[in-house]
Amino acid sequence: MNPLFTSPVVCNTGPLIGLARIDMAWLPFHLFPVVIVPEEVRQELLVSGSPDRQQLLEALAQARIHPCQGQSDRLLRAELDSGEAAVISAALQLGLFSVIIDERKARRVASHVYGLQVKGTAGLLVEAKKRGIIETVGPCLEGIIQAGYFLGSKLVAACLAAAGEGCESSEKMPWTPALTVLSQTDPTPGGGSYWQVTVRDNVPFASHPQRFMRLQVVK
Repeated sequence: MNPLFTSPVVCNTGPLIGLARIDMAWLPFHLFPVVIVPEEVRQELLVSGSPDRQQLLEALAQARIHPCQGQSDRLLRAELDSGEAAVISAALQLGLFSVIIDERKARRVASHVYGLQVKGTAGLLVEAKKRGIIETVGPCLEGIIQAGYFLGSKLVAACLAAAGEGCESSEKMPWTPALTVLSQTDPTPGGGSYWQVTVRDNVPFASHPQRFMRLQVVK
């Protein structure tokens, strides 16, 4: 087992919300011996009107809540939001070396500046597959993305490769209408009869996070 999963971890808001979108907010508590949630993160998770509120309440009941820490260091206050700053501060205060964060900037600060090991939602799903908790990672990522939770395409591709799912045939995945226009050329000089338009899927699928189509549109 990866040693990262043998010690307590501090979890940010995003991964619990993302996992809740596919009814898997329980996952971090199955992978780590202890999951610590700062009070600032708990408050963010319980914002009124959240469609996942009940599931998040059940997840928080399994967490160790770390009390509000007051002012974090100046860099964290300047660069990150309160939840992200609280996660990194809690890990440092408690002498822990790992955090669960999805946001790219916070991941970079945690790892490059403070030397913490970082896992995100996709990485947790890869570990879940390795342990036999889930059969495949791709459908889980697809469900999270389609539910409106953002995961970067490079991160998704890397995690699919780590899970051994990076070479799936595109025929296995349905296509959604390509509605977002990325670029458009004018008709060719001298009376050309078409425009060339590049479009992209509005909702990318996990196994194919970036798919583009170039069309010739007749006048």
